[in-house]
This record gives sequence, C-alpha cells and structure tokens, in this order.
Amino acid sequence: MSVDSTVVRAHQHAAKALKKGATGRRKPADHALGRSRRGLSTKAHLASDGRARLLPFTVTTGQAGDAPAFER
Repeated sequence: MSVDSTVVRAHQHAAKALKKGATGRRKPADHALGRSRRGLSTKAHLASDGRARLLPFTVTTGQAGDAPAFER
C-alpha cells in the first residue's frame, strides 16, 4: 500500500470562517477545515494498492499527518 496526501487551502472568506476568537456558528463534527499559521486548510489523504488502484480516502484538517489518518 502507498499513502500520500495533499493540502488544500482556501481564502478565509471563501470558507466563511470566523475571525480568531470569534464565537457564533458551530462547525459540523465532520468539517475538515483546520487553522494553522498559514491560514485555513484541509488535507486529502489517499492510499493505493500494489496495482495503483485507489483505495477509500479520508479528508482531515490541514495539520493532520498521514500515519494517524490511516491507522484504521
């Protein structure tokens, strides 16, 4: 199995994000938008088998690593 990931960034206004420290809307539990030093980001983790066939993938917050995403 081969695992790789890519980071997707969106401008804060495109993501309808709240300013730091602001309260208000709650984001859904499955919302994979994380805040880091560079802003808001999401990471898509992909895995493939020995024949390069795509296996089910997962989406996490941008600061998540590959290993924890594929522990299951």
